Order: sequence, then structure tokens, then C-alpha cells
Amino acid sequence: MSFKEYNQDQMELLPRSIHDYLEAGHLAKVIDQVVESVDIGCIEKRYSEQGCSAYNPRMLVKVFFYGYATGERSCRKLAYRLHSDLAYMYLAGHQEPDFRTLNRFRKDHRDLWPGLFGQIVRLCWEIGMVHVGTIALDGTKVKANASYRQTKTKEYLEKEMEKILRETERVDQEEDARYGEEVNPYETPKDLQDAEELMRRLQQAQEKLKSEGKKQINLTDTDAQTMRHSGQVPVPSYNGQIAVEESHGVIVAARMSTNSTDQGSIPELVEQVESHTGETPQRVLADSGFSSVHHLVYLEKKGVQGYIPDPMRESIQRGTKQNPAFHKSQFVYDAKKDSYRCPAGNELHYFKTDVYNGTRRYRTEQCPECVHQRECTQTILRTLSRSAQEELFDQRNQRLNSPEGKRIYQQRQGMVEPVFGHLKHNLKYRDLLLRGKTNVTGEFLLMCIGYNLQKIARYLRKAVPSPRNSLQPA
Repeated sequence: MSFKEYNQDQMELLPRSIHDYLEAGHLAKVIDQVVESVDIGCIEKRYSEQGCSAYNPRMLVKVFFYGYATGERSCRKLAYRLHSDLAYMYLAGHQEPDFRTLNRFRKDHRDLWPGLFGQIVRLCWEIGMVHVGTIALDGTKVKANASYRQTKTKEYLEKEMEKILRETERVDQEEDARYGEEVNPYETPKDLQDAEELMRRLQQAQEKLKSEGKKQINLTDTDAQTMRHSGQVPVPSYNGQIAVEESHGVIVAARMSTNSTDQGSIPELVEQVESHTGETPQRVLADSGFSSVHHLVYLEKKGVQGYIPDPMRESIQRGTKQNPAFHKSQFVYDAKKDSYRCPAGNELHYFKTDVYNGTRRYRTEQCPECVHQRECTQTILRTLSRSAQEELFDQRNQRLNSPEGKRIYQQRQGMVEPVFGHLKHNLKYRDLLLRGKTNVTGEFLLMCIGYNLQKIARYLRKAVPSPRNSLQPA
């Protein structure tokens, strides 16, 4: 058996460029092109002309983008990769900033990641990747970097503060008894130094509870909220929400919320899409968690068709709603007669309007004679209400129940849910490293940027070379 010559000590006459070690189309080379094409002036202007020269911020941005695109977000691991991984060496130009430099850079510029995210979405649009005719929305809970045991109520905070005050008074009395012998009266006793810091944190938490009207707060991350993950035990978390376009699955909008539900999120996501792409979506697909009057009214004013199921209707379809036969959705409204017909065939007529909100009320006098009275209502007469926005609900239901509407809504699952599957299962982004809403928003946007960069690299490898897919604006 003959073997190829193997000699690790062999010198090269003409050393190869580091560019030669990575093939064309490698993710690192794509990220290099992308970062060279975006404007990072907002970061550069924060540097001072005085003092020692700093690492080029464009290089540090490339390192973070590649790390988050491949599931590496620990600054210590990134620092190790910079002298052990060819892709990182290529992006850093053989420079090796330590983990403190990387961590400080990410922390100092956490508020600028949203702008870079928007620029990359715009770049995707310019090279022909993005089409926002239809966008799909979804949200996922991401565990905060905080323990549930540090989640405290207002009553607990008050008791702890009282305990610290009593301890402070006790130490003061002891110091008075020993004054002049062992303790300098101008120094804070060591026994109280930790107590003062804890008191400061408790006071800040108490003020936040009062200002935001919360019932409990986590002392480690005061912005995190207790949320339930798919039926699991509630833990301090954030709710990451995204909008994905229909063409190549690019994330065109993203936000991090402290609300465990998805209520109130559609306006911000749609406005992000408009800001990043200059286009208004024609259709918005979302699950029942986004269903609300506010969202439907907003989409109606924007001229956008909303495909957002009613949670009660979904509960009925799944068989989890108790006594579904007499839910309001089973009562048929007749616009010509301005009346409802109940499942038993009785007609509910209009009888009054609420002055404060314009809600119309309907009822029938035939309930006492109906064999389904106890199933239908807990009172003598069944009453239905019809709000001023009820027509929007009817239009939404008709849209979703039509064959075309069902076909359109089925696209949502394949558009948006694989994104969170990739981020949380493949890249292990199930929890957060940073704390505070501003920090975790930046971290979540770095995850989304990394996902989009993977999409760009895949698109460029498959696309036929043209001005529209060469990272140059058309």
C-alpha cells in the first residue's frame, strides 16, 4: 500500500492567501460582503480620536454576525474561534480581540443592532430576495437569564426592606457602644455594605413595580416577565415576535416583548416591514394569539387583509370549548333583519344600544320555553351583543372559511414556524445571555440577522449571477 506524502513540517515557497482557504460562496465571505456594503457610521462616530487605536468596528460586526449565524454567541468562545477557526481568522484578518473587548463592543452598541437589522432586510429587498405581498407572524417565548426563585412580590420586597432597616439599626447601636475603639465613624461598617446594595436594588424593584402596575418582579432581570412555555412551569422570559415574507423566508421585522401574549404587536411589525422595504403587505397571516379588535381595526385602516383566526372558533374546532353548540359563533346574524337566529331556531331581536360604546344588544322572549335553556344561558333570557366592529369579525371569518382563504392561511405554518425551529432547535437559542429589555432586544435581533445572512448565502449560491443578486443595489 502506497500513501501520499505527509509532512506537517513542509514549508510553502509562496504562502497562500487566507482567501484561498475558503471556497467561493462560503458564509464567511458572504458576511464579509454584506458588512462591507452596510453603513456603520452610527458605530464609528462613537469612537474617540484620542487614546490608543481601537479594533475596526466593521471587523467586530463581522465576527458577531458570523457567530450568531452559526450558533456561537459566547464572547469567550468567539475569542477562542479567532485563533482556531479559519472562517473567523478570515473575517478578523488574523486579529485576536479578547473576550472582554468583544463583550464590551456588544454591550456598548446594543441599541444600534435594530438599525443594522433594517439595513440587511433592505439589502435582501434590493437583491430581489424579498416580496412582502404576504407576511406571516409568530411569537415564541425565550427564557430570560434569571431564576424564577428571584421573582418576588410587592409584599416580599416590603418585608425584606423592613428586615434590612432593623439590621441597620441593630448594627448602629452596636457601633455606638464600641465607638472610638475599633471602628472609624467615617467608614461604612462592612456588615452594612452588602445590605446597602441590596436595599438599593429592592427600592429600584419596588419603584418599578409601582410605576408599571406589576404584581411581581424578578430581581435579577427586572424587565423579564413570568411566562409559560408550551404548558411547562412558568419561568422569567421574553416574547420574541417576527414577520417573515413569502418569497425566501426572510425575517423582515422583529421585536422583543415583555408581554406574554401577542396582543398589540401587529402595528409595530407591519410598520417595520414598511420602513425596511418601502412596501405595505397585502395580507397578514397570524395565529389566534394575535386576534383582537385593535389588530383588525388597524389592518382595515391600512387596507391589509388579516387572516387571523378567532381563538373561540379554534377552540370549538379542536373540541376543547365547553358547550360549543351554543357559543355566540353558532348564532347566525341576518343583516337585513338586524337579528340573530339561535341554534334552536329562535330569533333574537334588537332591543337596546349601550350609550358608552355603541354596542347593540339582542335577545328573545322564547328562552323559558326552549328545551336548551340551561345549556344556552345561566339567566332567564339569552342576550347577545354586537359591537361596532362586529362587521370586521364577520368579514374575517368569511375570508378564512372560503376555499381561497383556507389555502392562503395554510401557507403560514410553512413560512414562519420553521424560523423558530431553526433558531431554537438547530442553533440552541432557547434562552438569553443578556439581561434587560434593551440588551435582549439586541441579542434577539442578532439571532434574526444571523438567520437572514444564512438565507442570503443560500440565495446567492443558487441564483444565476445578475445585478439583482450580486449584493449591489439594482
